Amino acid sequence: MHLWSRNGRDRAGDFVAIADAVRALPASRIVLDGEAVAHCLDGLPDFHKLLGNDGKATACLYAFDLIWQEAQDLRGVELIGRRRLLQKALKKAGPALRFSEHMSGAEGEALFRHACAFGLEGIVSKRATGRYKSGSCVTWVKVKNPEYERRA
Repeated sequence: MHLWSRNGRDRAGDFVAIADAVRALPASRIVLDGEAVAHCLDGLPDFHKLLGNDGKATACLYAFDLIWQEAQDLRGVELIGRRRLLQKALKKAGPALRFSEHMSGAEGEALFRHACAFGLEGIVSKRATGRYKSGSCVTWVKVKNPEYERRA
């Protein structure tokens, strides 16, 4: 079992609760895309806490995509279909593995305003009909909060 970082490091030994939650899923092979998050006392994401041992121990993975399940490569499936499968796969997951909720269409602008008001980094917008592609692509865009500061 591996937890790969975006720069190719296996972090399963660092994020033990997340690794254990993934192992507990009723799938012999599963590949998720998501983001590890540690929370501050107010319940908001805390990037710096994620760097410390306590943050790693209590971090959870917000899963936002399902790339592979059992013998099925899902990269060619539309995002909306992959998300339905992801939600089903995570239905009985422990607290260290969470389905990343989404909003659609016109709700995006309001969601971005709320993210900014809470001091969050921003939002990611994706086309519901997009196929999976790692890295930057035309079917998704990260919209950053111009006032965002990582908490010290």
